[in-house]
Parts: sequence; C-alpha cells; structure tokens
Amino acid sequence: MGTAKLKCAGFWGLVFLLGSAEVSHAAKNDCVVPLKKLIEPQSLVHLRPGILFKNPIVDFDFPDPGFLKASDGYYYAYGTQSVVNGKFEHIQLIRSKDLVSWQRLPDALPELPAWGNKKPNTWAPDVAQRGGKYLMYYTAEHNETKTMALAVAVSDSPAGPFKDSGKPLSIGTGFEDIDPHYFEDPDTKRIYLYWGSGFKPLKGRELDGDGLKFKEGSLSSDLVFPRTDLPDGYERLQEAPWVIKRNGWYYMFYSGDDCFDLYEVRVARAKSPLGPFETFGQSTGKTSSAILRAGGQWKAPGHNAIFTDAAGQDWILYHGIDTNAEINPGQPGTRRRPLLMDPITYVDGWPRVQDDVPSTGLIKKPIVQF
Repeated sequence: MGTAKLKCAGFWGLVFLLGSAEVSHAAKNDCVVPLKKLIEPQSLVHLRPGILFKNPIVDFDFPDPGFLKASDGYYYAYGTQSVVNGKFEHIQLIRSKDLVSWQRLPDALPELPAWGNKKPNTWAPDVAQRGGKYLMYYTAEHNETKTMALAVAVSDSPAGPFKDSGKPLSIGTGFEDIDPHYFEDPDTKRIYLYWGSGFKPLKGRELDGDGLKFKEGSLSSDLVFPRTDLPDGYERLQEAPWVIKRNGWYYMFYSGDDCFDLYEVRVARAKSPLGPFETFGQSTGKTSSAILRAGGQWKAPGHNAIFTDAAGQDWILYHGIDTNAEINPGQPGTRRRPLLMDPITYVDGWPRVQDDVPSTGLIKKPIVQF
C-alpha cells in the first residue's frame, strides 16, 4: 500500500490514519507513516506513550530475556547478569504496564547459592508462578565441578528477591546444562523443563508437581539436534529453548550458534511436549530452520521468550546487538545486547517474523489487559 506523507506539526491526519487519538511518534518536520503493517522503515524518531513503538524497547544490555505476566498488573522481564549503574547484578529485572516502557527493579537474585558462589555466572532466567510461589529457573556455575548447572530459586513475589532452593536440579559436564525454560501444558497441566547447549541436543524432562525437582522416574529426552553439515556453521550449537502450544502443535523456539556473531532464532514442532520434533528446515526442505536472523542495524538476534497479548497476538521478545552502538558504556570490550520485540504470524503452520529480521520501523503496540 506504500506510505502516506503527513505534516506532523498538527498531526490530526496521523490520528485519523491510525484510527486512534493516541500516537507514539511525532516529528518537527514532515514525516512518513508506513501503511504496510506499520513495520516499514521511516523517519519518525521521537517515542512517546501511545499506540506505536520502535525497537529497541530497552536500550541497554539485557540479554537472554525471560518473561512473565504477573497477577499484580505488571509484565516482568528477567535477564542474564550485567553491570547496572556500576554495580554487578546476578539477575536483571525490569517491569512494565504496557510492554514498551520499562522500569528497573533491584537484582532479582541478590545472593548466590552456597554451591555456586565462587564465580558469578548467572544466566538465562525464566520465571513461572506455581502454587502461590514464583519459581525462577536459571543457570549458575558449580563451585566444585566448575561446570554449569540448572537451578531453581523461589520468591513470594515476581519482583523478588528470589532465594535458591538449596541444590541444583542437574549439573552438566561442561556448558550443556544451561538456558532452562519452564512449560505447563495447557491441556494436561503437566509441567516440563527444557534446556541445552554445549553442542549437544536440546533436552526436555517432566517436572514434579511443585516444580522444584524432576518427576520421580522421569528421564530427559533429546529433542533437537545440532548440525555440522551447513556451510555457514549456524546450527552447530542449539540453545535457549522456549515452548508454546498452538493449534495442536508444540512449537519449540531456540537459538544458536555464537551469541555475539552467528546467532539466530529457529523453530521446530511436535505433537507431544517431548517430541519427536521436526525442524522448520526439515519440514519445508529449506537449508535453514531460522525465522529471525541478522538484518539492518541488528546482528545476532536471539534467545527469545514468547508471549500472547490480550488480542491473541503472539510476540517474540529477544536480544540483539546494535551494530551502531555495540560496546557497553564504561565497559570496554563488552558488547551490549538490548531488548527487542516483534509480532509473530503463522504461515502454513509455522511461526514467522516479518522478513525474518528485526523490525526497524514503527509497530503497533501489543494489546494489554489484566
């Protein structure tokens, strides 16, 4: 449909065009408003609360986001360790009313577990509400083995503070036991944990009803396997699984290979929560299973969460590296990974992101309701 050019000084034409008296962007001069799904590049640059937003939604280092819609009227996002205002935080925590404007909260895990407190490596949190408590699954380095372990911490509030349960869920031999994700089957109400990396298959296993340990008698299942036959090397490593159920399918979103370079989001699906999973590439005959790759100013997009807004629209929340501003301020040699968000569409039974790259234009905000 192209674009419509409006004079923004008075911008009621923009209001009429968008069908709302609230707009997110204004400009001092002429501006271009995209009509094609509101996701095309344009020159509007000033963000204000309204019906539109532009990536990134958080313009500081916030990698490996976990996501929770809590009963207190806030959306929460949890991120891997970073330096915040000159202070090291084990698990970053932000919250929002509208999914676009975010407020920082204190470290969600202020104290490391006794078994993993010698070297702070706390990654990839995922939080779920279970039995009146909030459970945070995360990764930490074990003091004795010097390898990564899956852990769970507990809090009475989604805002924390979370306290470790006392012992790891599992301890890997390297860094294969990382990036845990909690999933409750909406039909059976059984709960599962997914995880993986270390050039090993992504794994899944059923949890006990309290979510604090694996179900007795359960075994871990290998679900999605790395590949070594691709010339670009993207699928040698798989990590960061996130599972949803839609229209009878269990979709697993996952990422790889190098989180600072060759990184992308891929997808597989199955009819059972523990597989067998078929990748997007296997199903379609495509070389790659990627649905989100580097593009424009953004490289290495990945390690996502998925949520559904009040209108039933699925969204992908993920980090990326801004090639225009890669380095963390005051932290030479470290690259920041801001937080981005894009809508998902389903094409022939597979979730897709428009053009398979992070959006750089205006997007209609998610519909929020509690």
